[in-house]
Amino acid sequence: MNRFFIIGSPRSGTTLFRLMLNKHKQLIVPPEAGFLTWLYDSYKNYNSDMLECFIDELSETKKFDSWNIDTQSLKIYIKKSTPENYKELIDLVYRFYAKSVLIKNFTIMGDKNNFFLNEIEKIDEIYPDCKFIHIVRDGRSVAVSYQGLANKKLNSKNAPQLSNCIHDIAKVWKTDIAKIETSFKAIDKDRVLCIRFEDLILETETTLEKVVDFLGIEYDSEMLDYYLTTESEGLEPKEFLEWKEKNSKPLLPEEAYKYKLLNANDRAVFESICNDELKLFSYINN
Repeated sequence: MNRFFIIGSPRSGTTLFRLMLNKHKQLIVPPEAGFLTWLYDSYKNYNSDMLECFIDELSETKKFDSWNIDTQSLKIYIKKSTPENYKELIDLVYRFYAKSVLIKNFTIMGDKNNFFLNEIEKIDEIYPDCKFIHIVRDGRSVAVSYQGLANKKLNSKNAPQLSNCIHDIAKVWKTDIAKIETSFKAIDKDRVLCIRFEDLILETETTLEKVVDFLGIEYDSEMLDYYLTTESEGLEPKEFLEWKEKNSKPLLPEEAYKYKLLNANDRAVFESICNDELKLFSYINN
C-alpha cells in the first residue's frame, strides 16, 4: 500500500488533517486538485501515445495550477519513466510534485478532495489496495461553519458556494455521511479508518498515533507544527486561506465545541433531520 485518501464532508477539518500529515517525513499530501478521478475515464487505457494530450488536459484541470508544476518538465519526467498504465501515470505526477516542489523523499502518497466522497468506488478501482481515512465532524459544528462562510464575501474563483439555510446544510451533511458509509461497506474493514475532528483537536497525539499505525509508519512530532509552514512553504495555496485561514494557526480547542454557537431553532432542526447520523458518531446520546 503506497496510497491513502482522506474522505470527509466539507468543513470537517480535512484540510487541517491534510496539512498535519503532509508534515510527516514519510508522507506527501498535496493541495486539492481532482485530476486523479476527472481524467480516469479518458486515460484509463493509457499508452505513451496519449502523453501529450494527457499533459494538456491535466494542465487545464481545476486547481492544478496551485501545485506550481512546470508541465514541460513533468512531461519529460513521465516520458523517461515510461508508465504502463493510468495508476503509474498518476503516481508519477505526485512523485514529480514531491521531487520538484516539496523537495522531499517519501514512502506513501495521500490525497484529499471533498468531492472524493462521491468517488470512492472509482478510487478503489484505480487503487484496489489503497486505504481510506474518514474524518467526521459534528454536523452541527459543520452547520456553524457553513453559515459563517455563506455570509462572508470571498473573492477567489475556487471559493466554496455554501448555503446558510439550516435545512439545506443538514440534508447535505446527512447525504454525505450516507454516501460515505454505503461506499465503505464494499471495502475491507482493515482498509478504512474513521477519526473524529474533535478527537484530532482535543486528543491530537493519540489520534495521530492511531492514524500512523493504520498507515504502517512511525509517529513524527513534526505533524504538530503544521501551521508553521502552511503559508511560508505554500503548503496550502494562499488564495485558499481566504476561507481556511485557521489552518495557518495552532490548533484551536474551541473549534471542537463550535456547535454551541448554533441558535436553538437551527440546532433543533438539524438534530431532527440528522438524528441517526449524530448518534452514529456519538455526538448525541442514543
